[in-house]
Amino acid sequence: MNFNKEKKYKENLKEITNRISKLDDILFEYPARLNYSIEEIEWCALLIRKILEKIVFGILILNYDLYKKSGKDIKEWNIKRILEILEKEKGEEVFLKMLPWEDGNIKYYGKSKKMTQKKFIKIYNQVSGIIHERNPFKKLNEKK
Repeated sequence: MNFNKEKKYKENLKEITNRISKLDDILFEYPARLNYSIEEIEWCALLIRKILEKIVFGILILNYDLYKKSGKDIKEWNIKRILEILEKEKGEEVFLKMLPWEDGNIKYYGKSKKMTQKKFIKIYNQVSGIIHERNPFKKLNEKK
């Protein structure tokens, strides 16, 4: 597959920016607002999940050659599998090293903490839990 990696990556970043803007419109339209409807919460969870997926697809774009080396399907959609495959190919934890800043360093803003792959997947699972319906035959505290 021959494609312009830089162009595809920039398109991906633009989509992330657009979704962040939509999320911002909901959450910060009325700064003093304390309550949201369940529909607004679900919409925000969906936007956050889409943003997280786009981040992983950005990682995939930047690391296309490494991923292809694995022999796995480049059309993979499961972000957990994409990260696992890249990590296995690289032979080390790769999450923070996969999305470089212009100077190659990771930036921290204010009191933000380091985002690890484990935290990233935990957030992904939490927002997924909000947007997916629970099977009515499954007990509330029952695991999968």
